[in-house]
Amino acid sequence: MDQFNEDTTLEYFLDNKEKFILPVDKVPTDEEILSLLNSAALTMTFWKGDVDGIEFDLESLKFMQNNPHHIEGSLVNHVALMLYRLRFYGDKLSAHEYEILERAIFWSDIGKLATAKPSSKKTWDDGTPHTTCFGHAEKSVKILDEAEGILQPHAQHWWYEPVRWLVAEHMNAHQLKDKEAQGKTEIPDFLVPQIEGLEPWNYPEYEDLDIPHGVSFSKKKHYNWIKRNHKLLIIKQKCDEDGRISDLSF
Repeated sequence: MDQFNEDTTLEYFLDNKEKFILPVDKVPTDEEILSLLNSAALTMTFWKGDVDGIEFDLESLKFMQNNPHHIEGSLVNHVALMLYRLRFYGDKLSAHEYEILERAIFWSDIGKLATAKPSSKKTWDDGTPHTTCFGHAEKSVKILDEAEGILQPHAQHWWYEPVRWLVAEHMNAHQLKDKEAQGKTEIPDFLVPQIEGLEPWNYPEYEDLDIPHGVSFSKKKHYNWIKRNHKLLIIKQKCDEDGRISDLSF
């Protein structure tokens, strides 16, 4: 396995992803998972079933993804590749933003094992069905909520709300470029003062917006796409896209 260091270039990483992860055709051991995660993460330390003082299920990271969008094999390989890809954004992020994104990357797919099902339509050449994980983002949010809920409310991690939002929205982020091209992310003038200085996870609810009479802004979906056009979600999506081994786009 190649060691990722400050001399690793983005071009080399993208062309040689398999060299930075565990074997793609084998289920990893607990020790291999922890070693890989601790090599890939800069602001998180993984113990056996514990990170940031909250519990996680090591078995979920052994999940073999089994579809042509994820030829990298086990989920931990995907997580590690995303964490490595994030390093190339280090100069564009504050220390807090980096911590948020590392945690969003870790928790965003933790629900895949619980939602995995054989596809009823898509198969490999030998007839074996691909594996689907529909609804895994929602399940991942629930798992994060339950893990964080172990702490007392006053002791919730400072990063919980932004990470929760990024985990919930990470699948929607794959459509951002198309929505931006359609003008769905443009902010109407009346909305600017109502969201100025706020992060999207703290935006007012759509029902609480002050929409001037005669202004055409009657769709909650439009507001949601405005929220999603955010630096951290855009970077998370790029890490997701590049943190795979596949010739296919999302």
